[in-house]
Amino acid sequence: MKKILCLLLCLTVAAVPLSGCGADNTANNVSSESSVEQTQSESSEQSQQNSDTPSEQDDSEELIEVRIPASLYEGQELTEEQLQQNVEEGGYESYTLNDDGSVTYTMTNARHQQMLDEYKKTVDETIEECTTDEDGIYSISKVEYNDDLTQFDIYVDAASYSLADSMSAFAFYLLGGYYQVFSGISADDIDITVNFVDQDTEEVLDTGSYQEFMNRNSDTSSAT
Repeated sequence: MKKILCLLLCLTVAAVPLSGCGADNTANNVSSESSVEQTQSESSEQSQQNSDTPSEQDDSEELIEVRIPASLYEGQELTEEQLQQNVEEGGYESYTLNDDGSVTYTMTNARHQQMLDEYKKTVDETIEECTTDEDGIYSISKVEYNDDLTQFDIYVDAASYSLADSMSAFAFYLLGGYYQVFSGISADDIDITVNFVDQDTEEVLDTGSYQEFMNRNSDTSSAT
């Protein structure tokens, strides 16, 4: 259990920069609604209206609206001061606190992409720490994932792999879910597949998915 907690803590720390980027601009329930909408900058629109010769707008300066579900702020007190600090430290343009408790941050397309890239970098650093630290998951030798973080292949020592290790899949559901939330994937479409692979033979020892996990928990809750 100590090993599982170590990974969960590491991955939770990895997810933090997305919801409140630090001053260095480095970028729980992920099933809530989220949306990413692109809108033209008002200043760019005004500039185009005042120009006799239309010019193509730089896509990197288009504004992106990233809606953060209220569930990601569960247990936190959202004050105007804190939200404004998030805007300033995260390099955003503005924020809107919605009636349902969600927060919409407005940022440039370039900043949004930078934030996602920084998150992936943090993912790599966190995985490295958890697979090499003496308090890490002992059976896991490496972790690979695809570009949109919808699949994780976790390579393990089959001889020491156990049921307790397989429970770490939840941490990767969380990790992939955070990324998809901030990418604008709708709640119904969020899914992450986790495969546990024998590091020697590359045989898949166990596999699971976020949707299966959520459905199973939902059925259990309904039964009680």
